[in-house]
Amino acid sequence: MKKRQINDEMMDSVLKTTLSEYQEEEGRKILKEAEELNKTDEYAPTKQQIKEFEKISKKQLRKKKIKSLNFKLKVYRTATALGVLLLIFNISVVSVPAMKEKTLEFFMKTYNDHTDIGKYPGEKVEDVKNVSDDRFTIKLSKEYEITYLPKGFKMTNMNKDEAGWSADYYKDADMISFKQKSIEGGDIGIDTENTQKSYVDINGHKALVNEKKNDKVISIVWRQDESVISIICINVNKDEVIKIANSVKSVD
Repeated sequence: MKKRQINDEMMDSVLKTTLSEYQEEEGRKILKEAEELNKTDEYAPTKQQIKEFEKISKKQLRKKKIKSLNFKLKVYRTATALGVLLLIFNISVVSVPAMKEKTLEFFMKTYNDHTDIGKYPGEKVEDVKNVSDDRFTIKLSKEYEITYLPKGFKMTNMNKDEAGWSADYYKDADMISFKQKSIEGGDIGIDTENTQKSYVDINGHKALVNEKKNDKVISIVWRQDESVISIICINVNKDEVIKIANSVKSVD
């Protein structure tokens, strides 16, 4: 066996040993961080983020024929880290209940006193778009409305524009506010300061519920097709709010 070949094999052996130790150490660190993350209120990666991450990972893992030993070590480390992270992302989204319950169909930007809800960065939607007189307008692909109201509530206000529509219903001091907005038409702001969060299923969609018990305010928001729908209620109990949300149907 040639001396150069022997040296190459020795280098490969050293590299494999080093990488194995590195992988174990880095894997332990990342898994520990993932366990801590699962204990918090942070959200799991979105479906689109996971898809993009997988695409980048596969591209990195396909790289071959690295001549420089230092460069080879760097690429192997990248591939190892990507592989471990991909495994963790799949565990977090599919297996861990605390994370699975928080996988929503919209992108959330959280601030100290409120949360903006809208589309994923870079997401393309199917709402009809028109350009006329140098103005860009949006038309809802589907319109939705409430089909159940608790006894005594009546519509007192309604607004409509290119990006969506809203309606307010009152019974004395009690209120139900409905809003549908195209996910392409901007974010919907929800008051999340000092609120208690929970998650429910609304007609097959994961919905975020915020309860501000001191003010007797409950809001529920979810994505329906290419729209974000929100319902905000004052002096209406949670069961009724969920019943109202489940009554939302498309307008024929």
